[in-house]
Amino acid sequence: MVSRCPSAQFANKAILDGYRVTFPLMSSRWQGGAASVEPDESGCVEGVVYEMDEVDFEPLDRFEGIAKDRYYRCTIPVRLADGQRVEPEIYIANPEPGAPFSPNSGYLNQMIVGAEEHGLSGAYIVMLKAIETTDKSGC
Repeated sequence: MVSRCPSAQFANKAILDGYRVTFPLMSSRWQGGAASVEPDESGCVEGVVYEMDEVDFEPLDRFEGIAKDRYYRCTIPVRLADGQRVEPEIYIANPEPGAPFSPNSGYLNQMIVGAEEHGLSGAYIVMLKAIETTDKSGC
């Protein structure tokens, strides 16, 4: 995150209730599915919230393919680790035909490492590790 957005500072862990992780885009870079979230009444997605300068959204928008209509940016309420509710901006994918796709194990491993480094729950990390990958090598 900091390599794309130099002002980005970790703010807090967060939970997005009523959503689940999905892989609705095919990444040519990773040769597998790229992550997003989608509504799911019984689901929850764990992640982190960053504080950053407005100017850093331009390179992030470019990286996420906003102009190519791959993702769009919106605000969604999340619960922080301390129970506080905030509405950060998040990127949500516009699904491609044939979605969802399985992610590549390298891509999924980056998600798992990030979850571990930020202290997301063990149950959430187990769920990520159980996602089937394109190369079946596991994580």
